[in-house]
Amino acid sequence: MTKYEQHKTIALDRFKEIFGGYPSSHPEDQPRIARLPIKRKWFDMILSGEKEEEYREIKKYWEKRLWQDEPEILFLHAGYGDDKPSMFICCDEIRKGWGFGKWGAPAYPIYICELGEILCSYNHEQT
Repeated sequence: MTKYEQHKTIALDRFKEIFGGYPSSHPEDQPRIARLPIKRKWFDMILSGEKEEEYREIKKYWEKRLWQDEPEILFLHAGYGDDKPSMFICCDEIRKGWGFGKWGAPAYPIYICELGEILCSYNHEQT
């Protein structure tokens, strides 16, 4: 079992604990998870609680994964591979709009993923 699979299990258990089960739209299935690579700077800001949103451009690729699939959990990773800083975090809402420049948003409309509780994180230094 990979680190991703191990921590996904932990995150799903935590999700059920917080919300008392899975969303009513698909009670028999697991919550939908979207994978989003991010820069280490943004990863650290999210982990510390300073950054409360993650952004993606309005493009077909993200339209499918974020807008149409409506994931309940985001898997954020700063790089690729089992040894990179990663986290599973609740996605409270996805909307189109303008983000904050200080959190990396461009000066045009984008998808805004409102971040909730961190379910599980790994491969990062504790501060």
